[in-house]
Amino acid sequence: MTIHNVYIGDLQDPKFSWDDGDWDSNVPSRVSEMFPPANVELFFEVIHLIKDGKLEGKQTDFGGWVAKVRKDQILQLISFWYDADPYQSEFETHLQGWWKKFRDSISKLEDDKVYGLVATEL
Repeated sequence: MTIHNVYIGDLQDPKFSWDDGDWDSNVPSRVSEMFPPANVELFFEVIHLIKDGKLEGKQTDFGGWVAKVRKDQILQLISFWYDADPYQSEFETHLQGWWKKFRDSISKLEDDKVYGLVATEL
């Protein structure tokens, strides 16, 4: 079974190479919580945004795509992909803790730093 994840990564990670990676786990290390489930499959959304030229990015690993983004772009994507507070339903209360940790991790990102929006599959 394939597992898809999306997270914000550190482009300065010494184990990651934008240009010269060996396609063996060549994605940036995680600096945010994983993106919680959304109404769309975020892994494929990131790939489409890169392929359509809406985000600067590329495939850096057999199962990994990375886009260069700033915090304001990340916040715009979150706003687009999620309702204002997506886990209010009594059926989704188990995701509220994840959502809070995710939002907290995004709020700690630096405004002017370039990060990687990482879509990976395991």
